[in-house]
Amino acid sequence: MKQKITMVTILMFIMTSMGLTQNLENGLTPKSHSLYSVQAPITTFYVDDDYNSSSAGGHIWGLDAYATISDAITAASAGSIINVAAGTYNESITVNKADLTIQGAGTSSTLVTTTGSTPAFIISANGNYIKDLGITNSTQVIEGIRISGATDSLTVDNVHFTPTKLF
Repeated sequence: MKQKITMVTILMFIMTSMGLTQNLENGLTPKSHSLYSVQAPITTFYVDDDYNSSSAGGHIWGLDAYATISDAITAASAGSIINVAAGTYNESITVNKADLTIQGAGTSSTLVTTTGSTPAFIISANGNYIKDLGITNSTQVIEGIRISGATDSLTVDNVHFTPTKLF
């Protein structure tokens, strides 16, 4: 004799195989189980030298909002976009993740400052894009961007180096 398969039968089978019922004979009684939420990875980060744990411009401090470019790169994964607000960022930045876009608010608004012969950026991963910012040094920019280990596709667009010295 053939058994008629209905949607209720299929649903009961699925619930049983997932352990969602304790006793089908006494009716459907859900087992205790946990639900987990899965958060999509963050791919856009915001940097502002004024951000802190009390004020992150509508973003979440330490999740998608940072006060330094270096901290945003640490949190980012390959392919992320890092938006850098107008401000002065006194740091030497290592870009060790591929395919990042680091974009400032303009060459005179977003400034990465270095000291001595320290480069503003050390690029050690492929496919990165740096745009719309200025790199400056109190004396002269000798090496604004150093490529160290990356072998392919660095794009630099609308980045100004000041003051510079030609050798």
